[in-house]
Amino acid sequence: MRPLLLTVLLLAGCSGPVRTVAIDYAATDAQRWALSDRISYWNTALSEGHRLRHADGPDVDVFVDIGDPLNGRDGAFRNGRIILRPDLDDERFLRDLGHELGHAIGLEHTSCGVMEGTLGVVPGATFCDADLNECRDQGACP
Repeated sequence: MRPLLLTVLLLAGCSGPVRTVAIDYAATDAQRWALSDRISYWNTALSEGHRLRHADGPDVDVFVDIGDPLNGRDGAFRNGRIILRPDLDDERFLRDLGHELGHAIGLEHTSCGVMEGTLGVVPGATFCDADLNECRDQGACP
């Protein structure tokens, strides 16, 4: 079965390439909704030229895999793959997906909020000042 493809376009003016995102065909409706929700949420912070967009497309730059991240954590981003444990409840999946999308955008860990990087601490569902400062430092937020 073919994975559901969602293209995330980094619009004109961004420094990065156009990114396409495919989510594992085994993803639940709630997990697909979470992807749409977190992309929309990132759009509230990103500069106009860095906004994320959905569209169908043939190429995949980032694949959201429902599986074992193999690092003892709930999720990971590496080599163009976001890997999230299949047993995460909907809220945890939403938070971890938002965090890993931040890494796909190019952000590092912060001390709080969505990009919270402390092992064992659940990432926040909302941005904190440190998240927005990291986003600005990377040139993705105004």
